[in-house]
Amino acid sequence: GEGQKYYENDSIVLYRVTKRACSDLGYQITDDIQSGTSFSFTASMNNSFKIKIAQVDPKITKVSIRVNFMGDKPYAELIYKKIDEGLSTIKFENGVPVR
Repeated sequence: GEGQKYYENDSIVLYRVTKRACSDLGYQITDDIQSGTSFSFTASMNNSFKIKIAQVDPKITKVSIRVNFMGDKPYAELIYKKIDEGLSTIKFENGVPVR
């Protein structure tokens, strides 16, 4: 019921990209918890997503997504696709790149 994907990026970068991907899809983010290099939050609109981001090695991060109670693979794949697209995007704030 839970999808997992590994990325060759820092957990903080993936946390920011994942939150931006959820915001772009129109989800509200709640229960935002940070513990060291691990993050978890709930994103919801009509469905509930439990997203966990954990650094497993210095440059390897695991993103786990559970959709609703039982899971929904195509829906999780949509979020992973948005994350993949967001990793190649640089976001600027006040003229300074923040990724």
